Amino acid sequence: MKKIVGSLSILLVGCTATNMGHDNRFNEEKVPLQGEDKGGAILLGIEKSSKDHTLLIGQFEAEPYSDRTKPMLVTYTATNTQSEPVKIRFNTSMTADLLLMDQQGKKLWSSSEDIFYKLALREVTLAPGEAIVSSFSVPAIIMSKVNESGYHLGLKFVGQAINRNDAMLLNASSIPLVVN
Repeated sequence: MKKIVGSLSILLVGCTATNMGHDNRFNEEKVPLQGEDKGGAILLGIEKSSKDHTLLIGQFEAEPYSDRTKPMLVTYTATNTQSEPVKIRFNTSMTADLLLMDQQGKKLWSSSEDIFYKLALREVTLAPGEAIVSSFSVPAIIMSKVNESGYHLGLKFVGQAINRNDAMLLNASSIPLVVN
């Protein structure tokens, strides 16, 4: 039933064309209907993460989101803050998964829902100060559900530290979305 309602909402809200770029990001264009409500601007709040010592430090970034006819662009940067290189293993072509959660913590959307990732073992070595940057595009149809504060973005980094069994690679983090 939810899939039928979701399909109908796309027809009622406007036409949506989605395709995947070479870097596994969604590119989306939406043609709004006349009189579509654009809502208030959405800003990122103060990031929350556990205080455990990690090999990488992560940070969310996004411009204020006010044009509800376009996707919200979010960037997550994971930086090596160690004095020596950090080796990371990934089991697929996915680096990170962005999640949108409602006020009760229920997942509304994740960036990996509509993307097929290649099963390919890969290793990345980050020199001190070097970073992995992941860019995401949250579709406008999904962002239209964010109509009040209390929603938040979360990130699941899928890499694993190599030969560093005692150290955590990256803290789980989330950031609230503030609706003006």
